[in-house]
Amino acid sequence: NWNTTLRATGVTIQAGGLMALPPAYADGQMSNNICILCTSLVVSAGGAINTDGKGYRGGIRLTEHRGFGPGGGGFVSGGGHGGRGGRYQSYVRGVAYDSDAGPLLPGSGGGGESSANGGDGGGAIRVMGAESVTVDGTITANGTDSPPLFSGGGGSGGSIFISCSTIQGAGGAITARGGA
Repeated sequence: NWNTTLRATGVTIQAGGLMALPPAYADGQMSNNICILCTSLVVSAGGAINTDGKGYRGGIRLTEHRGFGPGGGGFVSGGGHGGRGGRYQSYVRGVAYDSDAGPLLPGSGGGGESSANGGDGGGAIRVMGAESVTVDGTITANGTDSPPLFSGGGGSGGSIFISCSTIQGAGGAITARGGA
């Protein structure tokens, strides 16, 4: 169910270049995923593949407190994905789902509360390089924080799955962190 797929021999994302996705989504909508099928991939310094906050949407204040997605966080609690979400008091936190060895699913949203939405989950990135992947820039699928000064739960990190013969790079970053 990869709705953004790039098939190419050699892919280079240069400085200032960005591969991204549309906004976060609710249950039942098409998911946000990037799939790159290539011989080689280079993400140059200053280039990025970024799906931060592009997974499942966080809970909506006043109407739907539970975050969206299989691991959506309950009232004011964090969304789950590779592990359980953070818990606020005795409220339900997001559950763990997906594969540890080959994660392919986007992150779930954190729970909202009466005055704030929960954070959105990170999207999903899959890179299948027949030869090499070089990351001098960034590849990220981070969940977002609940808005500052409020107390919604953070969105869970999404997934990054890279398959290749050789991975290398200097000063690059690959992250799929949950939001606060």
